[in-house]
Amino acid sequence: MLLAEEVTDEAIRKTIFSVIPKERLKLAIGMIDTLTRLVDQTVEYKELFRYYTSVRRFIPKLLATINFKASSAGQPVLAAWKFLADIESKIEKNKFTGAPTEGISASWKRVVFKGDRISSCPYTFWVVERCLKVLKITIYI
Repeated sequence: MLLAEEVTDEAIRKTIFSVIPKERLKLAIGMIDTLTRLVDQTVEYKELFRYYTSVRRFIPKLLATINFKASSAGQPVLAAWKFLADIESKIEKNKFTGAPTEGISASWKRVVFKGDRISSCPYTFWVVERCLKVLKITIYI
């Protein structure tokens, strides 16, 4: 039934929900999401990415204003921060090609990379998170 093209989505849902109540199915899907989240994932990405539009309002000014310095341990994070600052005014389609990704965790890699391309929203949040984590340890103003 599920793969039968002639059966409508509405009919499939009606059949499924007659066996498993909708709320119970929602809870099960939420549990699967929780159980399958990578161990090193510290952020609920979908929730975080909702704020990208808001972040885009101030991040260009922040990138242009704050000139971080870093110890040798902070150089990969500093390279990513400078990369974001350098591409801010670019409008080309593949402007994230060659973006520094040293130190990216498996959970971030899952959302930053779409195939062999880098997605701007997750990459930006990854860089900001990395800067916040190492601020005062290996990066300073």
